[in-house]
Amino acid sequence: MDNGIKLNLLGLGGVCSIALDIIQNYKKDISVSTIYDDSIEKINKIYNNHLIKDAISNYVVSASNGTIYFNCLGNINAIKNRIYYSKLLKEKGAKTINIIHPNCFLSNEISIGVGNLICPGVIINTKASVGDENIIFSNSVIEHDSSLGNLCYVSPSVTICGKVNIEDHVYIGPNAVITAGINIGKNSIIGAGAVVLKNVPENSVFVGNPAKYLKANELWGI
Repeated sequence: MDNGIKLNLLGLGGVCSIALDIIQNYKKDISVSTIYDDSIEKINKIYNNHLIKDAISNYVVSASNGTIYFNCLGNINAIKNRIYYSKLLKEKGAKTINIIHPNCFLSNEISIGVGNLICPGVIINTKASVGDENIIFSNSVIEHDSSLGNLCYVSPSVTICGKVNIEDHVYIGPNAVITAGINIGKNSIIGAGAVVLKNVPENSVFVGNPAKYLKANELWGI
């Protein structure tokens, strides 16, 4: 283990818990060095035998070239910081890795970036592409020839049909269905259970079945 990857986890919450579980049970070449969180009351506490050392903002300031992190910020209200911290860390030359549960199906004919969390039961089919630092929760499907950008959040049991294009920083709620050939614009939110039948402009919130425009995304868009 001393020669393995020493990983810093950014953000203590559900995503962090899942990442820790996958690492501890299936990734013997990875060990968690430290957890960071911006909530002051969590700092210097112990979680699952790991110290919550400092604020994420301080980690980002002190990060150096080659530092290895995993971005666990997943709450919809934390996505603005998730995007911001990722940009700063990449500019500093910090590195990230994929954390992939073994009980998922990834076609041999897909492309996938770095920093992705892929949970059990996920299916990513042939000729699909996945960018960097996405969270793809349990039992979600990305069908053939579809593309997922960077820093997207795919909730449990989402269905992304064939030839869909999802741009960067998109949040998709649980049980949503994106029908074939649709484009989802950057910084958009798709509500839980939504059925998307037409293209979604960037910075938009769409909800319902069929999905309709609700409002502009002011949490991290615009």
